[in-house]
Amino acid sequence: MPEISVKLLSKSFGPTRVLDRISFTVPDKQLVTLLGPSGCGKTTTLMAIAGFNNPDGGTISHGERVLFDSGQRRDLPAEQRDLGVVFQSYALWPHLTVGENVAFPLKIRRTGRAEIKRRVGEVLDLVELGHRVDAHPQELSGGQQQRVALARALAHGPTALLLDEPFSNLDAKLRDRAREWLGRLQRELGMTTVFVTHDQTEALAMSDQILVMNGGRIVRAGSPEEVYRRPGSRFAAQFLGRCNFLTGSTRQIAGGEYLLEALDLPGTVRFHAPTAPPPGLATLAVRPESLLLTEPDAGDAAGWPAQILRTSFLGDHYLHTVRVGAQVLEAQTTRPVATSTVHVSIAEDAASLVTDDHEEFDNVL
Repeated sequence: MPEISVKLLSKSFGPTRVLDRISFTVPDKQLVTLLGPSGCGKTTTLMAIAGFNNPDGGTISHGERVLFDSGQRRDLPAEQRDLGVVFQSYALWPHLTVGENVAFPLKIRRTGRAEIKRRVGEVLDLVELGHRVDAHPQELSGGQQQRVALARALAHGPTALLLDEPFSNLDAKLRDRAREWLGRLQRELGMTTVFVTHDQTEALAMSDQILVMNGGRIVRAGSPEEVYRRPGSRFAAQFLGRCNFLTGSTRQIAGGEYLLEALDLPGTVRFHAPTAPPPGLATLAVRPESLLLTEPDAGDAAGWPAQILRTSFLGDHYLHTVRVGAQVLEAQTTRPVATSTVHVSIAEDAASLVTDDHEEFDNVL
């Protein structure tokens, strides 16, 4: 399955710039997620790759095939792009059976009857719905409808798969099962896939690479672990889960090692950075699970004295709101804390420098 390459893609609707010259590559056989809030441009990007909207500029290629090139005035019709698309609404025809829905893309390609029957049976077995070939969509559960939509997208043998928030209509438990099943299927098929979601859990669980989008730009790109642990921008840090921010002046102590003298904390924070922080105030991001709480009677209690203001039990962990000096932070523990006063410290190499810039990453993947 060839890679997908997007270069300097731009799109405006009236005066609103929806895509601002974004560039990225989806490597062969990988699942790359476009992650961001509503209106960030992720679905517009997906629909441009699919051929369902016309960008104002840029290029889109799939392997050696050029799907769109504004300079060459090339815009290959959607039905000629050999891509499988699953829409958020599934877009199943209620008057057609499951088999007829799946057969539709083969019929418009004038595939022979025997081949249609064979292929429909093959992809329905692949999504574990071969026994429902004669059912109508309204007779199926939401998860089954989603699998029919996926089978239809796979029926004509696409060279890549485009998924637009396919789990958004499912309840939480079914959504968990669906993403595990789809992730396993994608890996088994080795299908180059672009996945759109606003759900950070889906992005972290399923992706080989994540592109965090905001305001029509890519503000962070990398593996799930890289994007989560080193978000790079304040927006990416906030969007990918809970995060604490510490602001202050910095000074270098050795090589790529720095100290931040926090404005609202009684002390300094050590951090690493590949390049020197910009002049003026800098901001560090620290995840709640990287804040360590030690009860004051512990023999090795270290860190800043703090007071627990509130504790919430969230099933597999406790979330504590703590006051350290003038700063209010969130800390996560796997066990309850017996006292209302604690010492707070930061796990080694857990603080990372973030900026408020919305710099786009050209050719990030």
